[in-house]
Amino acid sequence: MDLELSDIAEQDLDGMDKWHRTLFIKRFDKLVEMPPRRHFRRYCIENVGAGRIVYEIKHDIGMILVVRCFADHKEYDSWRDAER
Repeated sequence: MDLELSDIAEQDLDGMDKWHRTLFIKRFDKLVEMPPRRHFRRYCIENVGAGRIVYEIKHDIGMILVVRCFADHKEYDSWRDAER
């Protein structure tokens, strides 16, 4: 599977420090190899330390689309509550 970042996910990563960004990039590699299936509505969620990756799996085109990246769970919780 291929992995693509949305514009917002790229902005999220750009705003992180080098340590967090490195953790997220390593996790992207693992997602491509074997995407887990923890869901929130239409999105899948992957924990990265205290952070979260929100992504969609598009089986028809064989792609993982990273929607958002959150450095900590509080940012993710705020986003998730707004999505409800």
